[in-house]
Amino acid sequence: MAQLQEQHIAAILDGMADTPAAANNLRRMLKAIMKLAKKRKLVSHNPMTEIEPIRYKVKGFTDWSDADIREFSNTYPIRTRERLALELLVCAGPRRSDVIRLGPQHVVDGRLKYRQGKTGAEIDIPVLSDLNAAINSMQLDGNTFLSTQFGKPFTETGFYNWFKDKTLKAGLPKDRSPHGLRKACCRRLAEAGCSPHEIMSVSGHATLKEIDRYTRAANRSRLADSAMTTLSNARNRDEKLPNQPVRLANISHVVSQSKRQTVEHEQLAFWYGGGGVRHLCVR
Repeated sequence: MAQLQEQHIAAILDGMADTPAAANNLRRMLKAIMKLAKKRKLVSHNPMTEIEPIRYKVKGFTDWSDADIREFSNTYPIRTRERLALELLVCAGPRRSDVIRLGPQHVVDGRLKYRQGKTGAEIDIPVLSDLNAAINSMQLDGNTFLSTQFGKPFTETGFYNWFKDKTLKAGLPKDRSPHGLRKACCRRLAEAGCSPHEIMSVSGHATLKEIDRYTRAANRSRLADSAMTTLSNARNRDEKLPNQPVRLANISHVVSQSKRQTVEHEQLAFWYGGGGVRHLCVR
């Protein structure tokens, strides 16, 4: 350990370039070990101080489109475990670790109430009609909404593998996962005009970073719709305008006092035609 140098560590991490997350985990552990070794006087130099983490892009879970959700719903009707799992994920947006432990005891006066396992956030949201119909259609005799074919609660890995298998049988792409439905829930809230904090009250996110991405995308979409509607309306108005002769109109200018003398005799001439309004400046 006393002879460990930066170049040795760099060589180890370079050999793990194909698995950058694992390389960064190793770096993190070595950093903690060498920090302790330096504190205990086992080494005179901590080589980890100059080792930077490997930067890489993380490919997130794919958001389910509305078409994906319809396809899954058409494959698995009400009164199936698959449909109940879908409605839980897309209507309430729980994480995989939470959806496997939710049960009838978490529905109180028409509201779904539970504490998230990952963040400890308190979730208290109304049960939407689609989710309520899916719950009422099932004969539940346990403490969880979802269970295996043997009546036992799912493990996280077991639920993930089961649900992934069901998505493939529904003809959906292989990158559709349970977490993608949680993202779809947030997306739908953003598209409905919900604020980031409103979305966080449903999803239980601890920071605005992830939620802000959904709201920005939704706002861009709404602004684009508004812009194209405005353009379409303007073109329709132009098409309805009859051909009119050229006419001039004097318009008094509102300018600062310092520029008044240079423009006080200017006129704006407007030519009206089928292509819109053209502005000409004449003296």
